[in-house]
Amino acid sequence: MAARLSDRTGVRCLPRALADVFLPRLCIFCGAPVSSAAAADFCRECAAEAALPEGRYCERCGAPMATYASKCPNCHNLRIRLDAATAFGFYGGVLRRRILEYKFNGEQHLARTLGALVARAVEMRWPGVAFDAVAGVPLHRRRKRERGFDQGRELGRWTARRLGAPWASGLLRRVRYTERQVGLTRTARLKNMKGAFAAFVKSGLENVLLVDDTMTTGATLSEAARALKRAGVTRVCAAVAARAGFDTGIPVAADGDGDRGTGQ
Repeated sequence: MAARLSDRTGVRCLPRALADVFLPRLCIFCGAPVSSAAAADFCRECAAEAALPEGRYCERCGAPMATYASKCPNCHNLRIRLDAATAFGFYGGVLRRRILEYKFNGEQHLARTLGALVARAVEMRWPGVAFDAVAGVPLHRRRKRERGFDQGRELGRWTARRLGAPWASGLLRRVRYTERQVGLTRTARLKNMKGAFAAFVKSGLENVLLVDDTMTTGATLSEAARALKRAGVTRVCAAVAARAGFDTGIPVAADGDGDRGTGQ
């Protein structure tokens, strides 16, 4: 009986072994082979190195703070509607390149791995918390046509799948086409996003997780949270793959050309 069970196990493992040889998956950080059985395309070592370092971060917007600072350098003068926020890593290096490839170069397969990184950040920040719904911050239909897909929506879908949480694809809609955020001041970003979203909330949704690829000031996520709260959601948290504007060497308002910046 033991031999027969062993044979069956070998048969089940054969497709994975063949996939590892003929369709290899590579770590998005270092390019090393990743097992076909892995949940996403990254090495544990690389993910640990790319993650945010230990330190103090603003509870509301996730910005890094000095040890003894009394106010957040990002949101202390802004009305951020989020209840809490977190990020996997800083917007720089390989992580920044992968996000840009995902958004602008048609590398849609990266949604799975970036979603897994966002989910990891959520599990580290809020262990054991069960969200009623997970939603990606949607693009306006005009920008979706330009890019060919909605990167926030897909990122939300993969994050929800990894967390084992309900994915709410129709929870938010972008109803107003907005000016690009890159180059705007923090206050101007909030004004630019005002009224950009409409929420369609079902009864019973109290704790919602918003997902996006990047966050700079939090203006986009804040306005999405405002729409959700006006529709009846009690608590809105945000999680992104990368936190921009801090410790990256990249100016917040001068990254790339136009929409190739973070714009959040």
